[in-house]
Amino acid sequence: MLRKTKGKPIQFVEVDNQRQNQPKNQPCFNRVSVKIKTTVESHTDKSAPPLSQQPTRQILVCQHRTCRKQGAAKVLAAFQALPVNGVTVSGSPCLGECGNGPMVVVLPEETWYCRVHPDEVPTVVQRHIKDGQPVKAMLYRKYY
Repeated sequence: MLRKTKGKPIQFVEVDNQRQNQPKNQPCFNRVSVKIKTTVESHTDKSAPPLSQQPTRQILVCQHRTCRKQGAAKVLAAFQALPVNGVTVSGSPCLGECGNGPMVVVLPEETWYCRVHPDEVPTVVQRHIKDGQPVKAMLYRKYY
């Protein structure tokens, strides 16, 4: 699960979605490890583009079993159909909130949306991504 980092800018770095000898009946959020680092600390690869040329935001759409059954593939396609400069849209492994999906997380501010439908995506893109105002009616109540 993504955690708040006291106002520092973060970057989605690595996801480890291996079972690692855990029984099949374990909930999916126990099998996923999401590692995040501050943007400045993670930029050590000299071949990578400078920070000023990297996307400043990411939209993660859960693509694990439960979210996919609830329409996450269509939500991901809807976000990808509305590209915004400086924003990367990608599918992610389980975000650990099964049953509340499709889950969407906007980084670096770590804004969580639950039960997102493809027809709601233009609202999120316009109001949150372009205008900077999260869509309060769609926020995941567990965190807000």
